[in-house]
Amino acid sequence: AVVSTQSTGNIYKRQLTAEEVRDMFNSGLCSDYEDTLVGDAFLRWETLLYATERHGDITDVPITCPGDHWDILYFNDFFNKVVDGELLEKMKDQFEVLGEFFGHKIDENLIEHLRNHH
Repeated sequence: AVVSTQSTGNIYKRQLTAEEVRDMFNSGLCSDYEDTLVGDAFLRWETLLYATERHGDITDVPITCPGDHWDILYFNDFFNKVVDGELLEKMKDQFEVLGEFFGHKIDENLIEHLRNHH
């Protein structure tokens, strides 16, 4: 398996061609080029980030790209779950907790507070 040079870091079932790696690099950080290779993905980066246990000293560095708001669905609370009333209620509850911080800037301090206390 070969790890892509793209920010997604997918592991592919086959070695990518030089042209594919070049096109992926040239498409930029927030592109969806790797989606054209989804059939060749052995392990998606999102699975590593959100659906597996983490070990060691890991620092999350947020990168803002259009469309990233759906990445929350990779979190263990949602990933591989069936969309039903219970799941939707859980999502609603989490957003209501966030609503308690109306007017606060979403930064590392707020995220750490939410992780530690909610």
